Amino acid sequence: MKYLEAELAEIKKHISQKDVLVTSVSKSNVAWHLSHCLMVISGVCKMMKTSDPTKYKSEFSWPKLFVFTLGRIPRGKAKAPRVVRPADDIGVEKIMLELAAVVKLLEAYEQLDKNAHFRHPYFKTLNKQETIKFLRLHTVHHLKIVRDILKAG
Repeated sequence: MKYLEAELAEIKKHISQKDVLVTSVSKSNVAWHLSHCLMVISGVCKMMKTSDPTKYKSEFSWPKLFVFTLGRIPRGKAKAPRVVRPADDIGVEKIMLELAAVVKLLEAYEQLDKNAHFRHPYFKTLNKQETIKFLRLHTVHHLKIVRDILKAG
């Protein structure tokens, strides 16, 4: 199974429009949103890979229930952690390198144990299945912002 295939294709499609910025839609330009998505996927996949599946414990979270049930992340409700905030000068080459790295990480994702996990700041501990759902919701959230930027620009 290919994870996030459609979302990654859309990210690639928008790279050429990386400099578009419409502050009435977002304080950040297209490149920031694309890079941020890739940084999140990469970081989460790396955490999942190094997690100990025997230590996974399911945890309830109201925000997770809300977002996973709704199937979307509301805008403007959270701030990206510093570790996944891209620099201001994001070039095409940097995004392409990030994209290639993410593709490799996602190829290895299928081999992870079902209880591989990572801890999300709002959703608590997510296992393999919950994590891929989160990554899709998060990426789609930012791609919608990118589409709105491009529509308004």
